[in-house]
Amino acid sequence: MQDAAEQEGAGKIISRLEAALSTDGDFPARARVINELLTLANNPDTPLERIVELVLSEPALGTRILHIVNSVFYQGATPVITVSQAVVRLGMSALAELCSSLVLLQRFSPAARRGGIFADNVKKCILTSLLTTALAFEMGDKDAERGHLSGSFFSIGPLLLAYYFPQVFESAQQRALKRGKPVTQSITETLGVPPAALSLAVIDRLAIPQFYREVLVSALALYTEESSRSSVTGEHSNLSAAVAAAGRMSEAIIESTSRKELAQALENVAVLLGLGLDQITAVTALVPESFRQHCKVIDMSFLELPQHFLEYAETPNQEEGDVSAESAAVSTQFAYYVDEIREAIKNGETMSSIITSAMEALSFGLKFDRVLLLFSDPISGKLIGKMSLGESFGSDPASIVRELDDSAQKRGPDAAAFVNASVETYGEPLFAGCWPFAAVPIGTKENSIGVLYADRLAPSGAEALPLTDGVHVALNMLADLLDKALAANE
Repeated sequence: MQDAAEQEGAGKIISRLEAALSTDGDFPARARVINELLTLANNPDTPLERIVELVLSEPALGTRILHIVNSVFYQGATPVITVSQAVVRLGMSALAELCSSLVLLQRFSPAARRGGIFADNVKKCILTSLLTTALAFEMGDKDAERGHLSGSFFSIGPLLLAYYFPQVFESAQQRALKRGKPVTQSITETLGVPPAALSLAVIDRLAIPQFYREVLVSALALYTEESSRSSVTGEHSNLSAAVAAAGRMSEAIIESTSRKELAQALENVAVLLGLGLDQITAVTALVPESFRQHCKVIDMSFLELPQHFLEYAETPNQEEGDVSAESAAVSTQFAYYVDEIREAIKNGETMSSIITSAMEALSFGLKFDRVLLLFSDPISGKLIGKMSLGESFGSDPASIVRELDDSAQKRGPDAAAFVNASVETYGEPLFAGCWPFAAVPIGTKENSIGVLYADRLAPSGAEALPLTDGVHVALNMLADLLDKALAANE
């Protein structure tokens, strides 16, 4: 017996999606992004580029802004096809006020936080935007903003379908698991068209500038292999190819189940679209950190990429399962401390004991040379050193005092970690010549009590290596455990 989605087909699904957009056209827009946008707009010294960067950080927000600015009410002599143009036409304050009316984002985050098929579609949307920007640049299209928007538009249809009609994707996912097929293939068989084709219906419904429709039509033809790379010509052919490649790559990243399967899919993308495998590899290496930072901006740091992809991005030429003895040792030792902390939380052990275990996890599990515990002093409003582990910091920990003002937050990873309740690995190190470093918050914004700062001493005669993606994942896991421990001790 066919399920409801199969019986309905693409035509009715698109009609239902258009009806949903008519009644709820303001796509979810992260409240945090809106608040920051309003703050920036009220500052006369804010550069236009900062406003554009913030708007583009939320996939659905740029889409909706272009729709509204090109409406009959706002439209000028020529269509607005970039957010930069929208800012110039409306002004920063007007644009910020416009965005504040789009605050439906709170629906997005809870659904994504539950994981599953909707979270996967959010990841694909973010990845497609980031990859399109990077690939278009590699291929000669230097307009990063236009690339980002094109990637968002290409993936917005499947994202909204998964949001409004999750049963379509869930049934396709179940069928894909039974038959051992990719989810995208199963959805395509269900609807009769690839999910990306739904994006054209969304763009038509929202009256997005014709430029993007033309790019997406060519991209879809490449994506579905109805056209070859050589047959797509014109001024924006490189952008169309970048969108198609990004769509294929984002699906490979999320839907593949092994490093080998992922590598084969990426090779197929290179062949299909006439890209060099070295270009694909170079772009892939940038994805984990770009994705991490993007999710942080839109307050969705809980989204994680598959572990086999993180390993591939870090060492693309390494065979699956060929992990160095050192990496294996780090993973095993850190896992030991994670289990110890979880057991301590379960047994109601003191916060001081759990923090000590966390410091040991940083030192012995993740191989940082030294770890410093900084507690927040509510009287002075500063971070005060309490104790340390590992190599000496050159002074008594109690003598180390760190500011928490705006200037300190911009430079110091410890202040940023405390105020933003996020793991920080960039900024000015607390101690000269010591890199890489990490600042891990102890608790959330509402109930943060301090920070763990860890660094590695400069190796003699050798170049210091950056933190791997595996270590980044471990650091965020440790922050989450400390937050849970603090909540349990209240």
